[in-house]
Amino acid sequence: MALASGIFVVLARGRGFDAGLSLRIAGTERGLARANPVPVVSLPGGRGSVLRSAQVCLTGSGDAIGSASRADVVVGVGPTWIKAPGLEQSLRPGRPWVPVTSLQDGPEEGVRYRVGSLYMQFE
Repeated sequence: MALASGIFVVLARGRGFDAGLSLRIAGTERGLARANPVPVVSLPGGRGSVLRSAQVCLTGSGDAIGSASRADVVVGVGPTWIKAPGLEQSLRPGRPWVPVTSLQDGPEEGVRYRVGSLYMQFE
């Protein structure tokens, strides 16, 4: 019986983010270059738990919170965009911002993203 319950916990355990994935968050594009990268696993929701995969929820001001319903941006394991209305991306500083057409692709490392006045970059 203990073996069966141990197997269930392993199979039902949610997935977590890669330990090496970091996120820069800023209120301006210029601030993004100066922002310190924060390991995603250190943010609220950044680690998976039993029956739930990790997801990081951010407010429009860049605060990481534990509630997806109150968040403006939600990033899930993969990573993939779960919620990001009006998401735009720019490949390099000074390049034009273009709308992200598919949230299923997820964020790419090194690409700058913004939602309103929230700027993000995964590394």
